[in-house]
Amino acid sequence: MSKIIVVGLGRSGISLLDYYSDRYEMVFAYENNQNIDISKFKKYENSNNINFFLGENPTGDEEADIVYLSPGISPNEDFAQKFIQRDICVTNEIELAYSIAKDANFIGITGTNGKTTTTSMLGDIYKKYDENTYVVGNIGNAVLSSISLAKTKANFITELSSYQLETIVNFRVHIAVILNITPDHLSRHKTMENYKNAKYNITKNQIEGDFLVLNKDDESIDINLENVKSKVIYFSMKEKLKNGVYYDTEKGSIISTINRKEEEIIKVKDIHLLGKHNIQNTLACVTVSILDNIPTALIAEAIKDFKAVKHRLQKVREVDDVIYVNDSKGTNIDSTLKAIESIDNDIILIAGGYDKMLEFDDLIKGFNGKVKTLLLFGATKKLIRDTALKYDYKDIISLKNLKQCVQIAKIIAQKGDVVLLSPACASWDMYQSFEERGDEFIELVNNLK
Repeated sequence: MSKIIVVGLGRSGISLLDYYSDRYEMVFAYENNQNIDISKFKKYENSNNINFFLGENPTGDEEADIVYLSPGISPNEDFAQKFIQRDICVTNEIELAYSIAKDANFIGITGTNGKTTTTSMLGDIYKKYDENTYVVGNIGNAVLSSISLAKTKANFITELSSYQLETIVNFRVHIAVILNITPDHLSRHKTMENYKNAKYNITKNQIEGDFLVLNKDDESIDINLENVKSKVIYFSMKEKLKNGVYYDTEKGSIISTINRKEEEIIKVKDIHLLGKHNIQNTLACVTVSILDNIPTALIAEAIKDFKAVKHRLQKVREVDDVIYVNDSKGTNIDSTLKAIESIDNDIILIAGGYDKMLEFDDLIKGFNGKVKTLLLFGATKKLIRDTALKYDYKDIISLKNLKQCVQIAKIIAQKGDVVLLSPACASWDMYQSFEERGDEFIELVNNLK
């Protein structure tokens, strides 16, 4: 009987338990969080092959045939390294899903920012073309959970974080997308080189006939293309490409020249998303869709129908001529800067959260006179405040929690202002996820009178 170890019982861990609950393998499930809601494990009461170890991690000395890590758990943890040194495979649920559905068409999207919007838009395009399409991965739906629902030859539009890409083994995507690279998750990866290498793992198992879609405008993407077997296709906001997809500023249109065939795909005025960065995200979606032979008329139709993703520049409500925008997905500095750039009104910015060991100089320098007041909460509020004062920005209020931030914003906001929750930080100091943080913001705003 095979012995399976699952570490971390969030969405991916639960998907693994669901898969193995009626199988012959013996499963040892670990969850280090002592405050986890154990009610979600009740459905396994009759599964005699699942053993729970709550409030602890394995030591690394246990017998195992394979170890599955939650994305939130680093393979550099001591216990994980012990398994690796013993030649025990340490991977994640995506790897298992891939091994089950090898006839599927996997599309992988990674990058520091824009993954969720791009994955969602691309999912909508593919669903118009083929209903046998599933939007999965870091976006919140475990890949493994969708495998049982899918027919053969399904499309899996997969958002991939650096955490997930760290532990893939054989997982291969037919089309890989790297949107951009900016500093993020350095508390986990320690260096930018490690962070980039995790992202570049998306190309690890690609073969001839696959594609790698890259942002031509991002000089930080320095992947060694000599090691890439797939065909590289670029998209660009700045350059008219001879074989790619670009934004033609004179025509106000997205143009494809893939296969040397010039074609206008969609007018930018027909894209219902804020900010230039979302034109880039749309360029990536168009590139992938054309490479996968989806008709261009259908691509344009799906993009025209697409609206903002929840928690990403989501307009929540207008109160007394003040607009409240939920950008809880803005979990790093570059993402928040893009949110600020996309708004033309004066901004009351709500920021702060988990400390990922980033510096906030670029955030403050990027205000460009748009941020009239900075409301801070969370673990990084002192660091952000000190950085702001260094640049002589003094319109700062430090508060205890998000509720206080919304209350103060309501008091100080003037007609025409935008109250923007875009924390530039992860949520883990006070919340389980950026979704939970965004949902609280939505509730607080909807309760304003």
